[in-house]
Amino acid sequence: ADTIFLSKSTSNSLFQAWPWSSSGFGTLYTAPASSGLLGSIDCHPSSNAVVANATASGTPYVAAWAWTNGTGWGSKFSNPASAAPTSGVSPRFSPNGSYVVGSSPGTPYIKGWNWSSSGFGTAFSNPSSTIPSSGNGMAWSPSGNVVVIFHNSSPYVTAYAFSSSGYGTKFANPSSLPASGTTGSTNNGSFNSSGNYLCMG
Repeated sequence: ADTIFLSKSTSNSLFQAWPWSSSGFGTLYTAPASSGLLGSIDCHPSSNAVVANATASGTPYVAAWAWTNGTGWGSKFSNPASAAPTSGVSPRFSPNGSYVVGSSPGTPYIKGWNWSSSGFGTAFSNPSSTIPSSGNGMAWSPSGNVVVIFHNSSPYVTAYAFSSSGYGTKFANPSSLPASGTTGSTNNGSFNSSGNYLCMG
């Protein structure tokens, strides 16, 4: 069965998950000890781990748990040795499940780690070409060779090549910049399944 995950910002059970099938929602899984955690959440491609931002619990501002379909939340993984720069990280597993990268409101506005069955590994060095402002969200290309950060000031989107060595060359900004809207930012976006279109808002 598939699973639907939800994060919320009130009460003590800040993460919730339900089995999902053709019949709809199943029985709610028992929530993990939240420790004040809240915010963005992502499931590993192999469905054996869940990572989330940890806005309310302080450094390292990111946390992860083992996950088993049909059973639910398992043990919390050890915190990464190198913390995210600040709260509000939006972590996402890479398509192959070997990396975790998140946008962040704090400089350098992006943070990434290796990932294995043991949890967080070594953090990647910061990109050589920096993001200009607070990161609001991120996206992986379907092949996992590009990471994109959506942020608060022009050009509102920054993309890097990505490999097992970490961040590579920054791609040129789009020739027509995203419209900043009333908030003066882009909040999030995603690639289509074939990786030849990027939508954001």
